[in-house]
Amino acid sequence: MRHPVVPMLLLAAALLVVSPASAFAHTPVLEQSGRSDAPWAAPTGYGPARLFPGAQDVVDPIVSRAVYGTLVTGESFDAYRFVTSADATVSIPVELLVPDTAANAAFRPTLVVIGAGDPAAVASLPSAVRDHLMAIESTVPVTVAVDPGTDPRAGEYEPFVGEVLLKGASTRVDIGRRGTYYVIVYDPSGAFGEYRLVLGEAEAFTAGEVLRTPVDVVRIRLGLYGQSGFKWGFAAILAAVLAILAGAALLLVARSRRGRTQMRSTRVRTR
Repeated sequence: MRHPVVPMLLLAAALLVVSPASAFAHTPVLEQSGRSDAPWAAPTGYGPARLFPGAQDVVDPIVSRAVYGTLVTGESFDAYRFVTSADATVSIPVELLVPDTAANAAFRPTLVVIGAGDPAAVASLPSAVRDHLMAIESTVPVTVAVDPGTDPRAGEYEPFVGEVLLKGASTRVDIGRRGTYYVIVYDPSGAFGEYRLVLGEAEAFTAGEVLRTPVDVVRIRLGLYGQSGFKWGFAAILAAVLAILAGAALLLVARSRRGRTQMRSTRVRTR
């Protein structure tokens, strides 16, 4: 008779492998440590200035990606930068989702795409963002998308990391060939919280991204990225699961050794 520990181990392994595959088809991008709202500064030496020097680079968003970020107290905004590889103008969705938690109850962030849209929209931006754009001489087109303001907020369960995500600001932007764009996330009311910035919709992932996803899932669930807080609840669950698996493995090893010992004893008696 097979020991019940064997199917338990197989089930646990399957869950670890299948969980990332059940994602919503977006490659996860984890926010880097440190603030991205650094003040504008003129470039030193040669090369173009970066409108937002602290912006985190995101790989080509023509391919769908989900940035896991956190806006923290005292931070004016989060900034991301990307350079598209499109050979022609394409339209991509840009959306903010907010985890449905008590800490995010008042968090309704706005998103801004800089490099596409209407230059007149710059006037509606907070000074912390507008000052960066005023540092250059040319006009900059921007697209502003605000939270829909519905109450209760529409949401759906996301199996990727096991959370309910509330729908927030969303838009579509036309991005041109080889262009440089910025995405800004801020809350007009000064609230702070966690968000998921979703970019693009084409599904084309590299082998490295596929292999890295399980590790990213664990980091997301533990809050081990960017400015996210540590998730003690999931850490306790993970520790319990690992303890059970370790105990099951030790039990299997002990039973295997006992079986081999009994077999040797039987052979000795039959000689």
